[in-house]
Amino acid sequence: MGQNESSLKTQGAHDASQGDSQKVFDAFTSIPPSALSSIRSKADLRHIKSRLSKWELRSLYAAFHDLKTTFSDNFECIELKNFLDVLELPTSVEPAGILLFKSFSYLASFPKCDEAGPIPLTLDGFLTAFVIITGKLEKDQTLGAKFEDFFLKSIAVLPANIKGEDSDVVTGNTSQEEPQMEGDSDIKPAASRGLSLADLGVNFDEDDHLKDVTEANDNEKDEHNVQILCRDISTILSFLLWIVRVEWEETPYPVQGNNSCEEETKMADNIVASISSIPPTEDASDLPCISLSQFRQWRTQNAPNLFKSLQSFIYNKFAMYEHPTIQSSTSRSEIVMSADVTPKPDKTEVLTTMYAAMISWNLPENAMSQKQWNLLFNADSDGYAMNNFISHVFKYPGPTLLVLQVEAIGTATSSLSLSSSYQELSTSASGPKHGSSPLRRFSSSAHLLNTPKSMLLGAYIPEPWKQPKQYWGSSECFIFELGPNYEIYRPIGKGQQYIYCHKDFGIAFGGTSSFNGPPTSQRSRTSTSPQNAFLLTLDDSLQKGTYVQDEFPAAPTFGKGRTREKFAYFFETASMEVFGMGGQKARVTQASDWQFDKREAERRAGVNIRKDGKGVDRQLLQMAGVIDDDVGQDK
Repeated sequence: MGQNESSLKTQGAHDASQGDSQKVFDAFTSIPPSALSSIRSKADLRHIKSRLSKWELRSLYAAFHDLKTTFSDNFECIELKNFLDVLELPTSVEPAGILLFKSFSYLASFPKCDEAGPIPLTLDGFLTAFVIITGKLEKDQTLGAKFEDFFLKSIAVLPANIKGEDSDVVTGNTSQEEPQMEGDSDIKPAASRGLSLADLGVNFDEDDHLKDVTEANDNEKDEHNVQILCRDISTILSFLLWIVRVEWEETPYPVQGNNSCEEETKMADNIVASISSIPPTEDASDLPCISLSQFRQWRTQNAPNLFKSLQSFIYNKFAMYEHPTIQSSTSRSEIVMSADVTPKPDKTEVLTTMYAAMISWNLPENAMSQKQWNLLFNADSDGYAMNNFISHVFKYPGPTLLVLQVEAIGTATSSLSLSSSYQELSTSASGPKHGSSPLRRFSSSAHLLNTPKSMLLGAYIPEPWKQPKQYWGSSECFIFELGPNYEIYRPIGKGQQYIYCHKDFGIAFGGTSSFNGPPTSQRSRTSTSPQNAFLLTLDDSLQKGTYVQDEFPAAPTFGKGRTREKFAYFFETASMEVFGMGGQKARVTQASDWQFDKREAERRAGVNIRKDGKGVDRQLLQMAGVIDDDVGQDK
């Protein structure tokens, strides 16, 4: 950004003696200053303020007083430089701050955003934008404003409401809906539904061709007409991922210096590419866009909680505002409200801050209430076996998270072809993979990959683990892939085969067949087994599994991903971790239940376990299922 960024920061530092507020209006909109009071009625403004508590209002008034610029004609508003200063963002993340200012300026004209577009950030506009962004009008019966819709429209480059020239919205004819307020005739439709970065001093010559794209889509629905730059979506996503990294780091906020977010930007670019179906590129000359409807569909499936940390960040900055001198004396370092901090694993070799953030975008509220995930099982240290898994994970009374780092070494055209070749793939995976051939083909539809493909897979399990001889689980369960693609697979109501777990079988998620009986052992497959069609499986060794999405499954439990129409992989497990998400109390309950079962087994057997572990007492306890020679320890 360089020179443009410097000009942005100095743009707001007006000297009152060098001009008046008209310059600010000219930079934002075609609305004259005299029409600003007619943006919203006094009743609307009173209602907006009523959504704020007294202490919230005091903080917001104090923030505006410290950040405002006062012009020679006594006009007051917050300008970009001061807005960025209070956000305290490092240089690498500052473009997100510019987009937030753009959003505030657009929402400041609520409820006439369509007609007025962005306006200078006066006190009333600042309060209005804050109330919308923090979701305080989300379920309001009088001025209901859904945060997500208004926020996305506020950062849009293209018009969101393109009607004909005779449209009531464009002409301002509201006689049938509400009486025209005095001064409404001064309000002219803005040239754009959003304040683009160019309007803020960042010049992009390519913006002109985006207007041409809009004109070609005049007859489309409003949602499709709202176009958001892929670059801006990526900026917001990388900002949200960066927030989680700062939450987890011990370095006090604000972060000093550039604080590069290259990893977050790379991940954000990949996510945006999957939404838009446009590969990420360093050449931004084409400025591809995502429609509002495209983004909403992606967000609903892959990140329902996406904007929670953004809302908390804004709330913390302004509703908890303190004068800089007070901040420095109290050393307040939170970047979001403590209740909204992303949960953190107590120990992990797999989950990075980015991956934890992406999982948290999808978790229900009860799973987010505990801010530390307890590692229950690590296959590398606890052992790759179902008995070990059961002894560490079962009886945990809260939701759990299973995470798999895998190496896909074989592929097939479908679940049936993968099932028929499972044993051959499994046997060959343990020996030399390819010899002198680039791949070893077992049939016309299954073969080993020349280069293993690393993947990060997993599942959210909302209820305690068990091993009945039938499927279990609920619609809160979801399966995920965090790398190399980002996919969330959610139940769609066609099937109920959420989870199957048994020590003689292994673990399976997301049945896709119409066969309702228990699946056959994965080790005993000798032919096609339609009852073994699942989205994700692990055999009873926990060392091998499958990851499959058929093109036309018979009765899918989970919906399809967005990045691929079909795939079928055979993989080997590189790492496996299971986290408890119910807090320390759940961990204590689990340990207590295992101890109770052990005492009950001892009482029924009428003997005590001898320290050397030999004799009839041990045999009785094995029969009772309390200990297992394969595990080598008490359950």
